Amino acid sequence: MNQNQPLNTKDLQPEGLKDPGMAALLEDVNTDWETVKKKFKTDPAQFEGLLFKIHYKRKKTLTPAYRLGVLNFLAAGYLSTNDVRYFNELLWFYTENDADRPLVDACMEQFNSNLDNKGHHLLSGRLKQYPADISGYDLSVADQTGDTPLRVCLIGFPPFFGRIMKRLKMEGHHVEQYFLPYHPNRHIHRLLKFRLPVKLISLLAGNFYAYRTLDHDHNDEQVGRVLREGNFDIGFHKLNLIIRENIFSAFRIGLINDHWGYLPLLRGKSTIAWSLLLNIPLIPTLHFINKGIDSGPIVGYYPFNYSKAGSIDAVRNMTRKKMPERAIASIMHAGSKNFMPKENTPGAGVTFYEMHPWLCKHIDSRLLKK
Repeated sequence: MNQNQPLNTKDLQPEGLKDPGMAALLEDVNTDWETVKKKFKTDPAQFEGLLFKIHYKRKKTLTPAYRLGVLNFLAAGYLSTNDVRYFNELLWFYTENDADRPLVDACMEQFNSNLDNKGHHLLSGRLKQYPADISGYDLSVADQTGDTPLRVCLIGFPPFFGRIMKRLKMEGHHVEQYFLPYHPNRHIHRLLKFRLPVKLISLLAGNFYAYRTLDHDHNDEQVGRVLREGNFDIGFHKLNLIIRENIFSAFRIGLINDHWGYLPLLRGKSTIAWSLLLNIPLIPTLHFINKGIDSGPIVGYYPFNYSKAGSIDAVRNMTRKKMPERAIASIMHAGSKNFMPKENTPGAGVTFYEMHPWLCKHIDSRLLKK
């Protein structure tokens, strides 16, 4: 999953919204929240879809009654399950007033009681059942010699691809790169339409190779037709968008995504921060893209040492600098004759959403403070 792209597409909605009328509990002033808490304890998965929908409402203007319903729901979720994602959403919706304070105070007390002596939050539910295991899939030690030359496509922002192009070409692979000028931020999107600045930034980043610009909407089937004409075996992307089938189906082996967290445990956004908070090994995962949220088969993992980092931003920068190494290793490994992907077990993880700044400060000041 791209770390900067919001999740706003219906076909990526997590399973779990079993009752079509469940969202109505947020609007019903007579909702029995004690009963809701009991449902959370017996079957928390049934609320996944509602949590997914609620996180889109962070910046919406809500009626006081509806917002209180949201807060009650999130508090019930956290107090019943210790799933810190509900506390995270509560922080996004909280405003300092007398009506909100009792709910937030109760959740804050619960949060502090869920921390270990170093400040990590305990794992909840099924996450405890699946410890991180990269045995047999550690790309940092995998054989990268390759069996036969591959036809490789790099698609996205060209400044990312210079080192990858150079290494793959040295290894005898046929490599082409495509620039798809799209960004969800409308200001950046406008800038990407100017060819010269992108070319200059690419050259300054060490990418001296030719690339082709795709002047089509990212959802246009014409993008897929152009890519299929290249007869590519495999692709690697750096795109700031939800990647549709018109793109990821154009590759014989598949299109690889560089996910900054351990799959299948941590899907979605802010995975570096969530890894640190939950004391899950921070291990980037390289996986193929399909229609789900970070749910495609796993190519492998690429662990690295981030112990000297003093903030989430520092860890993020270190992760970004290692990206070319991960891309090269994953492409060559996935293209080898005996490659077998690892199953990305659907029920082994959950989807996380953007972390609230308050939790980020907790990580920087307590977990990463030197």
